Amino acid sequence: MKIGILLWDLSIHGGCQRQAVELACQLRAMGDDVTIYAAYYSDDVYRDALGDIPVRCLFNRKSGIKITSRKFLGLPVSSMWLTLDEFRLSGAVAKLVDDDIDVLNVHEMFVFVGAAKWKKRTGKPVLWMMNEFPGALAGSRLFASRMLNTVYDVFNGIYWVAKWYEKAIRAFDGIAVLDDNISRKNLEERLGLKPVTVRSGLDAVRFSRDGRSVWTGGRRFEILSNAIIFPHRRLEDIVEALRILKEEGLNFRWRHIGTWERHPDYKEAVDRKIREAGISGEMEFVGSVSEKELVRLYRSADAFLFPNAPQTWGLVVFEAMACGTPVVVSRGAGASEVLTDGATGLLVDPFRPDQIARAVRSLTDSTMLWKKLSEGERDFVEKNITWEIYARKMRNEMVRCVERGKK
Repeated sequence: MKIGILLWDLSIHGGCQRQAVELACQLRAMGDDVTIYAAYYSDDVYRDALGDIPVRCLFNRKSGIKITSRKFLGLPVSSMWLTLDEFRLSGAVAKLVDDDIDVLNVHEMFVFVGAAKWKKRTGKPVLWMMNEFPGALAGSRLFASRMLNTVYDVFNGIYWVAKWYEKAIRAFDGIAVLDDNISRKNLEERLGLKPVTVRSGLDAVRFSRDGRSVWTGGRRFEILSNAIIFPHRRLEDIVEALRILKEEGLNFRWRHIGTWERHPDYKEAVDRKIREAGISGEMEFVGSVSEKELVRLYRSADAFLFPNAPQTWGLVVFEAMACGTPVVVSRGAGASEVLTDGATGLLVDPFRPDQIARAVRSLTDSTMLWKKLSEGERDFVEKNITWEIYARKMRNEMVRCVERGKK
């Protein structure tokens, strides 16, 4: 097949971007003709991984979009200008997509409106990999009254954005989701649509336990987290958990991998909480790192924390698991759906820093538990979470979309 993969931003390291790149590589290995289309692309991010897979983009540079807080009469407001600009660029990216491809697979929210425009132009099928449920479709929940929320959404522009989004989504030939409890549930309850669940994968060869450090006690406990910084990452829960652990006398260091340019306001809020908690000396934001450094950091960590909520999946959880790093995962994340508490990770309720602290303490207090999780997680990933499994399931869905289009 001739397949197009459509993205918004291929200039940063992120789970969605990694997923699309690995899918492209797997499809190429299966013999398909693959082209990637993106609004933003940076040669120094994924060029080595992509090899000779062509990338067509609007801008060969990093995205300049930042999300900042805006308020009117004390209420948060959305930036309609930003949204309208996204729609404009989404349409421009859609014009890059060749008309002769057999199926278009769209991976990011900002460009799925453009995918609908491409479908209208060509009549060809579109498969949407819905990594996140669009927030606009959920509406506001600022008031107890449903009517007040609706009025607020109309004047704030959220109502109209939701209408544009829904029209685009209903035009697609297929929808794949990563999780059942958030994405599938929202699509079924809010739009009456039936998606297929396809779990993401990883490269278990690149992310391995080879040469990793082993927790035996008697030294500083190394804690790691990894995510592009947004409010749903719940970094403040890690801060509070570590404040508790510091008061209990735990000797630790916390490192966070990930860029913060997308949401500087949230980064400032987290920095403030870090200072208030008195853990500035134990914390380090390391920003974006190379693939080699990423694996090294996973292998040198004694625990990986993922308090995200709501979060549809969490590719980084499985990267850490593949490297033999015990993970503490929020039940508000889709990744928790496939994990077993105490065997392939430690699960905590969302928004519960005390449970995170308790989970970390159980790892520091029991080298047997640490070893059990380190080995069990690696075994689970090898058997269940690979890019080949993900790509074959996605390709099957693409074939179904093409067959539906021929009827």
